[in-house]
Amino acid sequence: MPMEPGDVIRLLEGILTSAGLCVVPLYRMDRDRGPQFVGSSVYCKQDNIELLFTAKHVVEAVWPERFLFPYSQQETRILPCEGFHTTSDESDDFCIAQLTGDLPMWRPFPLAGIGSFSTLPEYQHLLVGYPGSFTKRSTRDVQKLKLQGYLTSPAPQKEYTRLTVNPEKELIVLFKKEKVYDRNLKHINFPNPNGMSGGAVFQINEKFPQIVTLVGIMTRWDPNRKNAIVATRFETIKNLFTLRKVE
Repeated sequence: MPMEPGDVIRLLEGILTSAGLCVVPLYRMDRDRGPQFVGSSVYCKQDNIELLFTAKHVVEAVWPERFLFPYSQQETRILPCEGFHTTSDESDDFCIAQLTGDLPMWRPFPLAGIGSFSTLPEYQHLLVGYPGSFTKRSTRDVQKLKLQGYLTSPAPQKEYTRLTVNPEKELIVLFKKEKVYDRNLKHINFPNPNGMSGGAVFQINEKFPQIVTLVGIMTRWDPNRKNAIVATRFETIKNLFTLRKVE
């Protein structure tokens, strides 16, 4: 049975309050304008190892300069890592960094919570990231952050053919900006997802909505029909065996 709009809103709010704290905005330094937003990332942890995942094209837009992140509401700092790594396959659009310091405003998602993407009808998928139109700096010292969530469902198989996507490595979910419910159950237009690259794709089973798994890292918005979003499947990342440093 489809979820009622009110249930959807409550579910979304709960996930954004908890699991959404692992989605971190990334910035680059502009000498004239200060830190400028470039994309989203996902902060994870296993035992004492803390990792940050994002889209490779987000890293390439900044590298070899260092990323900045919001250390507090009043301060950005250099992201504490030695560099980002990816696979030897140029078509893979994701990167991993091992962190060497804390991100105090954020809470890492446990790697044990990574799951496999499912197209079964009882599963919903929540896209979480920072749209560029909403994520700005109002001054050099005050963060203006607006995390957004978009609840959706898997795209049909024909979309994988149309977008030339390998379903073993990537997933596709449907995306429609128009007439999305906001928290007050009013219809709004969702912002362009530019800037959500590197953000999280969470999976929720309608029968067990308290169980949230991380299944993907968003990488691109369908440039033609704009009705789909592509993400790297997390099992692709988790099963890596060859990494190279981005140079």
